[in-house]
Amino acid sequence: MRKGTVRCFTFFNIIVLFFVISACGAYGLGSGDSLIVADFFGMPGDTVVDSVIAVNPYPLEGFDFRLVYDSTLLTPLVVSPTARTDYFLTWVPTLSGNGWLYLMAFTDDLYGGGSRPPLPAGEGAVAYIVFLVSSDAEIDSVCDIKFESAPHQNNSFVDTSFKWIFPSLRDGQFTVGPSGVDNTTDCIMPNSFSLSQNYPNPFNATTAISYQQSAISNQLSADGGRSSAVTLRVYNIAGQLVRTLVDERQGVGNHSVLWDGKNGEGEEVGSGVYIYKLRVGDRVFSRKMVLLR
Repeated sequence: MRKGTVRCFTFFNIIVLFFVISACGAYGLGSGDSLIVADFFGMPGDTVVDSVIAVNPYPLEGFDFRLVYDSTLLTPLVVSPTARTDYFLTWVPTLSGNGWLYLMAFTDDLYGGGSRPPLPAGEGAVAYIVFLVSSDAEIDSVCDIKFESAPHQNNSFVDTSFKWIFPSLRDGQFTVGPSGVDNTTDCIMPNSFSLSQNYPNPFNATTAISYQQSAISNQLSADGGRSSAVTLRVYNIAGQLVRTLVDERQGVGNHSVLWDGKNGEGEEVGSGVYIYKLRVGDRVFSRKMVLLR
């Protein structure tokens, strides 16, 4: 495809894509590779984020997977790229309210003359799935998040020779209840300093981010404990700065700031998972939020 050509992906394109892959390479079995659904936790009514992890000892031009889950406990809201896959040109998620979801993602090189490199060999999350936990869910309820086993090609890698490869599959599990580990923080924080989950979450227009500082967290500041240098920034899932919301000295107390889903240039950003990070001195809190357009 020549430079400057407008790329438009339709259902017909996707069907043709599968024929292209089939023609270029036969099916193969993976070796030392896998697709993994991470275990995760959440309280009734929470918005939770799960990860699908790829272990690929070779570069990939694409991947796809189909998952099944208990739709009485979980409702899928969005499937978002990660820092490994945010540049994939074709990103086609299909979400269902009756217990399954499907994602197909490819670079543009499958169409010939593409400029985007394959996914490097490595290990890490390739997709984030945002679920809403049922408000009627009972604490300690458990459901499996499983890769659908048939048809087999629903869970596959595509290598740089455009051959479908079937990695090993490892299912995950969702448990209703607290995780026991606060994995939203970058470091352990004292009780004197806290960052709240944004509200509403998910959101599609404006969301509020609140945080609290006590006198203890300010006791080492230059003005004797009356204020601290505070920054609050929003990043995309690739770790790129989207917007700085706060960059100033602030005093003890409760603080709240609104984010309108726009970047530093005043442009609306797309749906997906974003990270907001609060820094006070050398201490940091971070949490995830979901924007739905």
